[in-house]
Amino acid sequence: MSENRKQISLQEAKAFAFLKDTHEWLTAKQLASKIAIPPRTARAILHRFASQGLVEVQETFPEFFYKWKESKEDNSYYARLAQAAIAFGFIKEVSP
Repeated sequence: MSENRKQISLQEAKAFAFLKDTHEWLTAKQLASKIAIPPRTARAILHRFASQGLVEVQETFPEFFYKWKESKEDNSYYARLAQAAIAFGFIKEVSP
């Protein structure tokens, strides 16, 4: 899947809205449970976020842990995620 996709999914926007206000380390399973998406989808989204530099990754066994990094307003993917989260009604505005 290309990292330069133009469309942002409902699940990506939901994960963005949740993670940007969460300051704890989470596994893909924990994220999936908290925002009611399939674990496989959560893993794919977190991998995409990591490849775009939006989350920190702790590569542990048996699961990786992820944590949102500070604001990435200069990142075009971040900007599209923020716009999608607002459009879907998950957030009202983007705070740095």
